[in-house]
Amino acid sequence: SNGASGTYPMSRQSDDESYAGVIGPKISSKTVAVGTIEVSSALRRTEIEDIKANTGMDIVQKMESVLVNELSQTISKQIVAKVFEMGDLNRASAPLRGADSIFDLDTAYANVVGGETTHAVQRKLITKIAHASNYIATEGRVGPAQYLITNGGLAAALQDIAGYTINPVKSKLNGQGQLYPVGSIGDISIYVDPYMRYNDNRIVLGRKNNPDQPGIIFVPYLMAQSISVISEATFAPRMLLRSRYAVTEVGWFPQKQYMTITVTDSAQLLN
Repeated sequence: SNGASGTYPMSRQSDDESYAGVIGPKISSKTVAVGTIEVSSALRRTEIEDIKANTGMDIVQKMESVLVNELSQTISKQIVAKVFEMGDLNRASAPLRGADSIFDLDTAYANVVGGETTHAVQRKLITKIAHASNYIATEGRVGPAQYLITNGGLAAALQDIAGYTINPVKSKLNGQGQLYPVGSIGDISIYVDPYMRYNDNRIVLGRKNNPDQPGIIFVPYLMAQSISVISEATFAPRMLLRSRYAVTEVGWFPQKQYMTITVTDSAQLLN
């Protein structure tokens, strides 16, 4: 036999004349610095009294809910930004088709080939998504993509595809609902990021792996701390909500679990 390219199983003579291969663990540690976000509210006693009298609403409790929502939205946006960062990093090393990644789609091809319908272009987009998912499975060595995140426009184009399934599941990235599910294609759940512009035609595919596998993790140090004081200026309650956490990538080549696809649709065939 010639090393790894030999004939297997080995013959008795090869077995007697060679040593077994060795697989050993390689362990590393990573230090993660946590950061802090804070948001506060301020009320006047007259506001509290008048809103209570006119609507029956406890505005102090309502403001606390607003602060919690604002905090969770900020964390969610950072998680999505990190997913796109990893997807862009993996895209940079992906095979190229000219100047673009082979997973990118430019709908201008439809004007050259001829006979392409809107549904044909949409199916082409699905093929690109499937290719990127298979690339994640092959390069990442864990499995294919589990979800994709995109804007409302491309999500609408995907919803028009044959084989699209309405599947309103909870977000696997975070539980606070910044992303909202619109269905699935195959085993890939589709989420819309409401903060993405309608002309931001990007799609990111990814996996939510176990803690012992490569990927992105959310590290809460202090999830939510609420501090209430009575303002000396207004003698009304004032609240501060703060969180300390980190969003970081871990494991070997964590970017291999994500892939960004760029869609160029000058002819507006998908919208």
